[in-house]
Amino acid sequence: MLSPSLSRRGSLALLALAGLLPAFMHAAVKLPHIFTDHMVLQRDVKIPVWGWADPGEKVSVKLGLSAPVETTAGKDGKWRVELPALAAGGGPLELNVTASNTLAVRDILVGEVWLCSGQSNMEWVVQNSLNSAQEIASANDPTIRHIKVPLVPKPVPQDDFNGSCRLPALPRWAGSPPPVISWPGNCRST
Repeated sequence: MLSPSLSRRGSLALLALAGLLPAFMHAAVKLPHIFTDHMVLQRDVKIPVWGWADPGEKVSVKLGLSAPVETTAGKDGKWRVELPALAAGGGPLELNVTASNTLAVRDILVGEVWLCSGQSNMEWVVQNSLNSAQEIASANDPTIRHIKVPLVPKPVPQDDFNGSCRLPALPRWAGSPPPVISWPGNCRST
């Protein structure tokens, strides 16, 4: 059996640790996986940005030199803002999301975003196409970016996506080297 003074000190230590627990359990602000370095945002429309934080937490979102837009996470921890529309070009930009922590998404371009879905030929790569050597040799556009979202059917729209068992990691926006550019599923700043 512990002596009363050791027991008291142990109890005080446990209370002190319990007091620190909320600081360790504090949820960091998070963004969905579509928001990564090298992404392309659609030009000439308001830009939605959303994510998760602690319920009631203040969240500030800033894109490039624009003024920050602020909101508060709801009871479920979800938050969403709309940033002003931007014209194509003017990048690359940085997106900063600040709450109890700060996230930075870098090398963002504003331009045309094409969503391609529904047909297997949407994944046809240039390398496998007619006249591929000529197409690849003439391709020189560093503003072309792509992201391949996992093919995981869902009955309702999703706020985020996860990697599938076929992918080694979550998809990321990346430059499109000519041999792997899909017809026409890429985005570019125009």
